[in-house]
Amino acid sequence: MKRKERRKQEKLNRKTVNVLKTIKLSDIKTPTNVEEFRENLKKCFWNEACREDALYVRTEDKDAHGIPYTSINSFADIYTLTGTGFGGYGNPMVIPMFDYDFEDVKEHMKKTNQYWSAHGFFHDDYKLYKEMRDCKNPSWFTLDNQILREFYMRVCGDFSGYVLLKEVA
Repeated sequence: MKRKERRKQEKLNRKTVNVLKTIKLSDIKTPTNVEEFRENLKKCFWNEACREDALYVRTEDKDAHGIPYTSINSFADIYTLTGTGFGGYGNPMVIPMFDYDFEDVKEHMKKTNQYWSAHGFFHDDYKLYKEMRDCKNPSWFTLDNQILREFYMRVCGDFSGYVLLKEVA
């Protein structure tokens, strides 16, 4: 193979590898039972650094630590196990498996004439990383983060405690 062709193939291979390391949000099934909910926690959020069997959680007043997936049946359990409450001080935080840029959110809100929400930002083609090390800009988000509620509903379903209200005619 000529040098130029080899470089082109190497570049294509790198692109293929990068594509294989992501998953579309549409590929994540909204859970209907606790086991599916736990699987989505594993797929969509960072696990504890040295353990793959625990969700990595932090509160404002405590260090980050892992909560075993087997102890989590819903977001309510995360609040209970961290000794926090919805909307209260020390709200639990997790790191979703995506790169987040608030400028993108603001642009979406402006384009869709939204001021207090960002509904539709987490669209079907929204990319999640399969491996933690691929996240370039990991960020902690509280479980009651208003922008991420749509994401939480999609990947955690009823187990998030949030519901999407349908418009009434």
